Order: sequence, then C-alpha cells, then structure tokens
Amino acid sequence: MNYNVFDIEIRLNNIEKQLKGTNFIQDTYNDINKLHNSEYRIILENEVKDIHKKVSLCKDIFKVQNVINPRFQMDLDATVLILQLLTEIEKYITKNVPEIITNKFAELAKKEQYYEFQYMNNNIVFISIIRSMVVYFFNIHKEIFYLSNQSLHIGVFARFRVLIEIYSIIKFFIEHQECVIRFFDHQIIRNHIINKKWNQINDNIELYNFVKNKYKNEFNTFKMNYGWAGKYITRHNSIKEIMDIAFKDKYEKEHFKKEYDLLSEYSHVSSYTINTIGNISKGNLSLILARSNELSIYLTEVYLKIILTNTKYKEEPIAYILPLLNIFYYITIKN
Repeated sequence: MNYNVFDIEIRLNNIEKQLKGTNFIQDTYNDINKLHNSEYRIILENEVKDIHKKVSLCKDIFKVQNVINPRFQMDLDATVLILQLLTEIEKYITKNVPEIITNKFAELAKKEQYYEFQYMNNNIVFISIIRSMVVYFFNIHKEIFYLSNQSLHIGVFARFRVLIEIYSIIKFFIEHQECVIRFFDHQIIRNHIINKKWNQINDNIELYNFVKNKYKNEFNTFKMNYGWAGKYITRHNSIKEIMDIAFKDKYEKEHFKKEYDLLSEYSHVSSYTINTIGNISKGNLSLILARSNELSIYLTEVYLKIILTNTKYKEEPIAYILPLLNIFYYITIKN
C-alpha cells in the first residue's frame, strides 16, 4: 500500500512555516473552541481540502467498488480517506519520534533480554504498547471497510465487536498505566500456552518460567485472557469488567455495553442471527463505518497527545497533527 499519498511531513512543515511565531499550538492544544475560532484555522482547512482531493487515489489503492446507494458510497469514500491518512500519520510519528516510538522493547524480547526490559522507562513501554494497539485497531478498521464494501454484514459486526474491545482496553490502560507491564508479561505466558496447545513450542522456556514465577501467587488467574488486569477485575475471562472501568461516562458505558451484547449475538450461531440476517440493511454498515472512523481518529489523537504531553515534541511540526485531525474530523464527518 502506498504510504505517501498525502505527503504528511511536507504538509506539517508547511503548516509550521505559516504558523511559526504565533501562539496557535499553545492556544489550541487544550481548547478546541480556540481552534475553531482561530484566525489561523483557514490554513488547516486549506490543507484538509487538499487532502480531500486525493479521495480518487485512495479509492484506487483500496479498490473501492462503486455501490448504488449514494449515502453508502460517501461512507465508503470517507473511510478510505481516513484509513490512508491515519496510516500515513502513524508512519510519520514512528519515523520522527524514534526514542519514544521505539522497537527497542520488541527487540529485547526477540533477543530474550527480558531482564533489561524490566528497567526500561515506563513511558516508553506505555507509549509503545498503545502504538501497537492503535495499529491493530487500524488493521481491524480496514477489515471492516473491505467487508462493508462486499456487504458481508455478519463479518462487519464481528470485527466491530473487536474494535470495541481494543477501544475499551486502551481506555483501561490510560486509567491504569501500571497494567501495561503486566500486559507485556501476559503476552509471554499466553504465547507459551497457545504454542504448546498447537504443538508449536518455539519460545524461550526460561523466560516463560521467569514470568510464571514472577506471578506465582496469582498465576491461575494471570494466565486467563484478561489476567493482566489483576486486582481490578474478578472475572478474568470477560471483557465486561474492563469496560466498566474503562468508561467513566455512564452513557458511553451503557451504549458500548449494549452494542457489544448485540454484536455478540451476531458473532455466534444464534437463532436471532439466523432469523434476522435477511433484514440487515446497508444502514447498519454505514453506521458502523461512521463509528469506526470516529474511533480511529479519536485514538490517533489520544495516542499523539500522550506523546506530546511527555516530550519536547509539542514544539515540533508533529504537534500540528492534532489541530489538523480535528479540522479534518469536523469537515469530513461532522458536516
């Protein structure tokens, strides 16, 4: 896939050149109202308009099939634009923030230097795990697009259910950052258990035993699907308690839990699914595409804000991604 459709680096440098010496970033970083009322907003709007000119190229890259329903076609077109833009932004961030967005801890794991990993800066580990989950989120979002374009409704519902799970876990990690180290440890345990189950023993037994011993007092629960959440939940094979903790807004919590339950019906061979499959409309797919788009933009903003809050990069061109994405969201989705 072409990752240079929008020339993000050139675009951000151009924005900085026009806004250098102003207080634009300082004024708008924590106040969206100031962004939308800023005299400099037109600069970002022009960049977004230029981004929109590339929709045909994005459609070619994603091999979008034209559909009869014009509203659905608009949703498909918006989705490929968003997916391409966010993928390029993630690549730009990884390239330009090497000491934060690092593959170092992944390399440590490969080299089995786990003991060194234990003493790494927690911010690096936290941001790296969030990056991995955001990239995973993008991949599922792409699957939703391809399934939607083929009107494969049940597949869309199943994959959107996974998006809700990823979204919930990221929000949980933001609330309980200390669980990220447990999450990494948990990967080592789960890799061993699953590889052994399928007779694919190719991991480091010494490393497995080290982590197992580290959690020996809670190992029976730690090895479960959500064992990394530890004391914060009581049912370590269920996402529901993760969602309870992740969503502080009760309406958001009720909405996602209710939606998750319905999506779960479609993910299994239920009598409800078999009875209703013929009545599912394109409107359901449009709604899921729209929600997926919003969540992808939101998580990119969260991911970037975590970086900017803890580093010097708030003063670099990368900081302009946040207001650019906000204007892009306003023009592409809200209007």
